[in-house]
Amino acid sequence: MRTFAEVADWCLGAYGAYGDASVPVCQLFFRWHHNLRDLRGEDLACGIVEGMVAGEIVLVCGPGLPPFPLSVRAGEPEVTDDEVITYGAVRVVEGVWAITPSLNVVGVIHGFVVVYGVPDPAPWERLIVLS
Repeated sequence: MRTFAEVADWCLGAYGAYGDASVPVCQLFFRWHHNLRDLRGEDLACGIVEGMVAGEIVLVCGPGLPPFPLSVRAGEPEVTDDEVITYGAVRVVEGVWAITPSLNVVGVIHGFVVVYGVPDPAPWERLIVLS
């Protein structure tokens, strides 16, 4: 799914069929935005919000759902038995990244996340060198 309307329809249908929209799994495609404060349009959006911790991104699935902040790093995710500490990002092709593990917000949505239009280098690839 790529738009807010598609996500809203999915959640409504999944809730009707399963009683919980996070039981079935979907595929979510987020367009990268350099400034989420100026977000326009109906595409699922991803980006950085000013003032956030380095390595954090925000996924926007639509006006009816809260934004989902994620801590992301290049490579494998860091997980425990109970939680995701840092999501992993794997480059598929230039500008397209798959995020692992899947986003699972109980009672809200469960989906595999792909981010496209990501700048090079990706924000989670940037290193800060202190001297």
